[in-house]
Amino acid sequence: MKNSSMGCVRLMVETNKPYLGMVLIQLIYAGMALLSKLAVTKGMNPYVFVVYRQALATLALSPFAFFLERELPAKLSCKLLFKIFLVSSGYVLF
Repeated sequence: MKNSSMGCVRLMVETNKPYLGMVLIQLIYAGMALLSKLAVTKGMNPYVFVVYRQALATLALSPFAFFLERELPAKLSCKLLFKIFLVSSGYVLF
């Protein structure tokens, strides 16, 4: 009976992964908004807060990038560089 219920839970999680991901992202955004509001009202310079936030994100995501992407060859073509330029300029590619 326990194995059957675990399979049901696993199936439910697999089918609802996009929704769970969206809820998780919204919770992270809400926490970040609360944290930044609290930091700025306590007197922290917003520019310093952004630097700290980016540094923390770099430290948190670097191990994932290193271990998950290290076996993939880097393919940086001119077309990809142009797309990165357009996206970073504020244009949306479809």
